Amino acid sequence: GVAIPEHRIEQVGDRGVLSAGIEGATIGEPDRRLLSVLATDADAALCRLNRERAESTGAQGAARPADRFHRLFDRLPDPGIDVEFVEDEPIIRNVNDAFEETFGYEASAVLNSSLNDTIVPDEYEAEAERLDESTRRRGHDTAEVERQTVDDRRTFLFRGFSYSAPEAERGFGIYTDLTDRIEQE
Repeated sequence: GVAIPEHRIEQVGDRGVLSAGIEGATIGEPDRRLLSVLATDADAALCRLNRERAESTGAQGAARPADRFHRLFDRLPDPGIDVEFVEDEPIIRNVNDAFEETFGYEASAVLNSSLNDTIVPDEYEAEAERLDESTRRRGHDTAEVERQTVDDRRTFLFRGFSYSAPEAERGFGIYTDLTDRIEQE
C-alpha cells in the first residue's frame, strides 16, 4: 500500500493556512507545537512586511529587497543571527536586538566569534555541530535546542537557513523561546 501523509493545518492570521504532512508518520505534540509557532511567526512576519512595504512606497520609492530583509531581521521579536560558515563553523556576522537582550551579548562583543562557543552549553556541542551540518547541507533545519541565555538555560525552537553568497557560505537563524510554553504543558 501507499503511505498517506498525516496533515496538520494551522491558521496564519487572516492570510490563509499552513499545512504540514509527514509521509508514513503520525504528527505528534512536538510537531503540533512547531507548526503552531511557525504559523504565528509567519503571520507576524507578513504583518511586518506589509508595514515595511507601506513605509517604503512613500517619497523614497521602493526599498531594495536586501534593505527590507535587514529591516525585518532587525525588528524580529525573536533572537536572530547572521553567520558565515568558516571551515564548517558558524561565525557571527550580525545579531539583532532581541539576540543581545536574550543572550546578554552586545553585537560588538560577539561579532567574528563562533556562535556555538558563544551560546551552546558544552554538553550540546556535538548536537549543535550536527545541526550546523544539516542546515548547510539541506539549506534549512528546525530543532528544539537548549541554549545559555543571560539569565539561565532556555529551550528554543531554532530555525536555521543557509545560502550561498558570492563571497562565502552564509546562514541565518531564529530562536523562538519555548520554555514557558513547555512548562505550562
